[in-house]
Amino acid sequence: MSAKKVNGVPRLIAWLEAERAAEGADEAADATADAAFSALLSSVPRIEASPAFVARAQQAVLWRQKRHAVSRLARVAAGMLIAVAGCAAIYWLLPLAARGGAQGVIWSSQLLASVATSFGAGLTWWSVAADVAGGLGKALAQPHATVMLIVIESIAAAALYMLQRLLVQGEFGRVSQEAGA
Repeated sequence: MSAKKVNGVPRLIAWLEAERAAEGADEAADATADAAFSALLSSVPRIEASPAFVARAQQAVLWRQKRHAVSRLARVAAGMLIAVAGCAAIYWLLPLAARGGAQGVIWSSQLLASVATSFGAGLTWWSVAADVAGGLGKALAQPHATVMLIVIESIAAAALYMLQRLLVQGEFGRVSQEAGA
């Protein structure tokens, strides 16, 4: 800051003291602080740019404007290239997409017909299974058929038990143990 003095005090110190005095004071003290600040700023020496600096700054601004123009032109060219490529792709791929759409419709209609046919065949099998279960239920509802079924199951269970005992104790058991070892 400048060393110029007002009443023997540097201008910076005069302004700081005026600001400190203006805190909580009236409008006149605030106006005095503003005047001290104006005096401080008026004492700062003026600096003017050299002609070489001004020329370099103008050149930088022109270069930046030129660079922005080239950048905008490149973005426009890229956008147009993408648009042309997209239109060409649509032109070449549209027939394939139409053919694929038609194949999709045909496939879905065939699938629907197949599902309907399979559903009908499944209902036929369920009706056959229901008839067999109904006949089996009627047969088991008669007492002599139930007794015969229980006897046959008992004989089968006894045969399985005896086979298991033979395999464990007999010659078959040694063969199975050797194969397992």
